[in-house]
Amino acid sequence: MSGSIDKTQKMEVNVAKGIGIILVVIGHNSAPVFEHVNVYIYHMPLFFLLSGIGLNPTYSLPQTLIAHAKSLLLYAAAMTFVYSIIGWAIQSVYGIHLLPPAGFSLRYATTRLLTGNGHDALLFLVGWFLIALFFARSLAFLIIKQLARLRGASGPALLVAVAILFCYLGLAKLAPRFQETHAPYLNLLSQVLVGCGFVILGYLHSASTWLWRWLRSPLTALVLMVALYESVVGLAVTPMSMAWSQYPSGFGRHMLTALLGSFAVLSVAAVLAQTKHSAVFAFVGKHSKTVMAHHLFVFTLINAALIQTGLVPAGDVTIWYAWKVTVMWPVYVGLGVGLPLVGHLLRQRPYIMGPWLALIGRLPVVKARLSPDKATEQG
Repeated sequence: MSGSIDKTQKMEVNVAKGIGIILVVIGHNSAPVFEHVNVYIYHMPLFFLLSGIGLNPTYSLPQTLIAHAKSLLLYAAAMTFVYSIIGWAIQSVYGIHLLPPAGFSLRYATTRLLTGNGHDALLFLVGWFLIALFFARSLAFLIIKQLARLRGASGPALLVAVAILFCYLGLAKLAPRFQETHAPYLNLLSQVLVGCGFVILGYLHSASTWLWRWLRSPLTALVLMVALYESVVGLAVTPMSMAWSQYPSGFGRHMLTALLGSFAVLSVAAVLAQTKHSAVFAFVGKHSKTVMAHHLFVFTLINAALIQTGLVPAGDVTIWYAWKVTVMWPVYVGLGVGLPLVGHLLRQRPYIMGPWLALIGRLPVVKARLSPDKATEQG
């Protein structure tokens, strides 16, 4: 059973990632958009599920681990270190609480990613997700690689059973234990097992032709959204927090609504992918890690500007602060998604930077440095 996907399916996944990261930014801004169906009910399981789509078990284990370590672990460590320093600088100037009471230290910036669940460097509090995703994807890869050898329906059936079992253990067993003991390793184990379950389900989705076709129907998208709303309201489901292994509504209700929400987003994405507007969402989704990494920094810059203008007292501002959120949330969300993507946009649109680069190239100093003789000497 292969998890590879074609060009159309890849577009649909990128659109789903785009929708998903916009929902993350909305959730972190506490924007009053989804009054009854809070995005925290499903948005993190969605990203684990999406990461499983296209997972290729034909690669070797060393190849997979190295690739995951580069894109997830090293990135998380680097961004935690960078945003620890930036957080210290902003807190020193504006008094916005972005560091623990002990303040900044090199040890703090390099070791607290695991023991602090990524939440000490508040500008990069999403670091926990990258760590959990590394272990969840790696574990899912090992399981899929072993069970993919089974022929017939036994392989997929076993994968479904393992996925459900892992979600149950992480959500119903380890999470309550973490709430009792507050041991960091239990929190990480819970995140990894629940995440691994959804990664496996995403892999199974990528191999299901009929499910791809079914999700491309607008009627399917409508049915899934209505089912999600009715389940959340009817079953009184409260938001989960995967970051802190909090599942107040229990295993059954959280699994149901997380799956409904995830597949509702996938279905909406599949419908949007058939329209002319898909390119915007696909672009955001392709660079969703960049938006995830930097949107809280953008929020903080907005708040720092408000402090500078005297509109907001510095003492009122935290990482979660949003000024006049009922009116200003489109500004926070729009800039939180848009500003981190400027660099990617300029790289993909060379005609925007071309005239400026040409102007710089005509400067005497630059000409001298780029002369043929110099280039030959340096070559």
